[in-house]
Amino acid sequence: MPLLLDIQSDNVAARLAALETVQKLPAPAQEWGRQRHVMLAYGGNVEVFARHQFRLHDGFPEIQAFMDRACGYLLLLELLQNCGPAASTGIPTVVQPSALAPRMDVSRTHINKLLAAARDQDWLTLEPRGGQMLLEPGFHQRLQHWIALELVWTWWLVRAA
Repeated sequence: MPLLLDIQSDNVAARLAALETVQKLPAPAQEWGRQRHVMLAYGGNVEVFARHQFRLHDGFPEIQAFMDRACGYLLLLELLQNCGPAASTGIPTVVQPSALAPRMDVSRTHINKLLAAARDQDWLTLEPRGGQMLLEPGFHQRLQHWIALELVWTWWLVRAA
């Protein structure tokens, strides 16, 4: 059980670290997110939402497609984190499956299949080499909308802690 609590507190702290870039927190995210009452407030509120069958990804098939696969959400965040300035053909980003796979404890093939599935949905264009790709502008905009929604949701879950 202590390991599970450590993993959950790491999860909450990581989410709060992202939130901290746009919202002042009562204490630094890495400290505040590891406090038991914050972690319990976050987990308890998630449980209530789940019991009422609320899913933050409802209406976001792109997010659902990634979340349904092992480490898909982490790959999605990696795509967003590595975005460059918008070009006329899309938003350039890069993902190196050979470097990312060991960090996520999945195979390069798994990451490549996730990227190919996104390509098949016309969400991105894969370049032949180097992990380069272009995100379709509408897909990129929806990802940004999703992240904003998730930050608001995270703040709502912990604000009373």
